[in-house]
Amino acid sequence: MGLDIIRLHGEHVHKAILAGTEGTDDMLKLPARVDSMLAVVATFANRDARVAADLPDLVGPCRRSSQDSNASPYAPASRTPRRKTPRTV
Repeated sequence: MGLDIIRLHGEHVHKAILAGTEGTDDMLKLPARVDSMLAVVATFANRDARVAADLPDLVGPCRRSSQDSNASPYAPASRTPRRKTPRTV
């Protein structure tokens, strides 16, 4: 997000410290990598009895949500101080 602030409002940024920086092109993960990370998180969630009681299947709802958003993408409108008319992002 820091890189986006600099890109969009660089004239107002005099100094910045960025740690653990990933460019926007590096943030996209391959689906198989996301699935494996989600499986690891689900394993840890199932080990916690409080989480497992409320959400016994973490992967299923995430997968359904992903399928739903692929079928019907959400396109919010956004405004910035410079842009008075909404822009779909």
